[in-house]
Amino acid sequence: SDHDTHKCLLSFTYNYNDDIKVMFHCLLVNLLLLLFLSQPSSSFAAMGASTSDLNASPEVPEEPEKFTHLVVLVHGLIGTEKDWGYFQETVERLTPECSDVHVLNSKSNNGGTDDGIVNGGKRLAAEIQQEIAMIELPVRLSIVAHSLGGLYARYAIAQLDFSTDDLTPLIFCTSATPHLGVCNHTYIPIPRWAESRIGNFMKDTGRDLFCMTDIVKELGTSAHYLNPLGQFEKRIALANAFCTDFQVPASTAAFLSANSDYEHIVVPSKDLYLLSVETERGLKHDPNCMSQSLDALGWTKVFLDVRDQIPIPSIPIPFTKAVVVPKKKTWVSKDLIPIMNNAYGGRWQIPLGHSVAIANSRHDFYAWFNGKGKPFMDQLAHDVLILMGVPPKAADDPTVQDECDKTADLADKLSESVKTAETAESDMLETSLD
Repeated sequence: SDHDTHKCLLSFTYNYNDDIKVMFHCLLVNLLLLLFLSQPSSSFAAMGASTSDLNASPEVPEEPEKFTHLVVLVHGLIGTEKDWGYFQETVERLTPECSDVHVLNSKSNNGGTDDGIVNGGKRLAAEIQQEIAMIELPVRLSIVAHSLGGLYARYAIAQLDFSTDDLTPLIFCTSATPHLGVCNHTYIPIPRWAESRIGNFMKDTGRDLFCMTDIVKELGTSAHYLNPLGQFEKRIALANAFCTDFQVPASTAAFLSANSDYEHIVVPSKDLYLLSVETERGLKHDPNCMSQSLDALGWTKVFLDVRDQIPIPSIPIPFTKAVVVPKKKTWVSKDLIPIMNNAYGGRWQIPLGHSVAIANSRHDFYAWFNGKGKPFMDQLAHDVLILMGVPPKAADDPTVQDECDKTADLADKLSESVKTAETAESDMLETSLD
């Protein structure tokens, strides 16, 4: 009937309209999908729409790298670990509680410094290796050595393995170390036959220092010893100027050579220091020249004037002028020698600065006699910690402790974040299994 026909047409129209709606919706969805797929991956990250992100586990915050700073102190000829006593106390006093800094004050050469550089270096290397083996975390190594100890240390580091991530060389610092030996570098120039007599009297170590053997030359020119030294991030050499160091004049402590034109760039320094210079790494040099080969590694050289720190009055020298270091931007090695080795600039000071410069506190008399050298060691300890990335603390300054507290809070928050992420991951796993 007409009524039934109208009813069927109406039903068909409704169904047809529904089909059109469905087709329209499908077309719209496909267009949107194509639009999303055409976007760069960064847009997915920004919109949180990446399909991989939907199935990813909750992100676990990355823990900061953990390591231990190992600072090795090395004494010199006929020395003991007590020589570095004040410096060790200062480092430990300035180190914040939250910093993992361990000081090894070497004892391996106590009472045995006359059997040569090689034997002393081997003992030191074994002592350092044993100490590292007892530390569970990766180690960042810094060495601070005095006098002969600097040559021991230069030999020892060639025995260490820097090829792994477990041991990173950081700072190598020497104080009054005879890097060039003492042949032609004595307080008063003496003939070679006299050097040989003194060298033999001092046994194997004396023969090494007066270059009657080849070890000092090898340390200064052989890649076997120079390459490990070059791997340290920072090299520092302290030298006592104006002939105040009888044992180790400034020329050998700062490996200056009358035959070297290697450039030394003046850098800003503390008022406490006489002069600070730096050598640029990798400049053209004579590989057979110890002075130039060492300079080519890149060093900071700090010259100290300890005349006022020696507790014996100086003697005025008539008709002489006080030494004045000219204001220059650059020096060359050979031009620094007559300045730093000038012993008679207005006054003569008894040359006992060798132990004063490190505030040697081996016993009570030494502690008193060398006490005025403490400011040098205070500054050195502060600088070493800064170079290590450890903020030194002041006695009445709460800032560093506040930073420690912040670090501890951050560690707690990180731990909580890790636990939360692990719990969420576990819940997701259980849900997917269900």
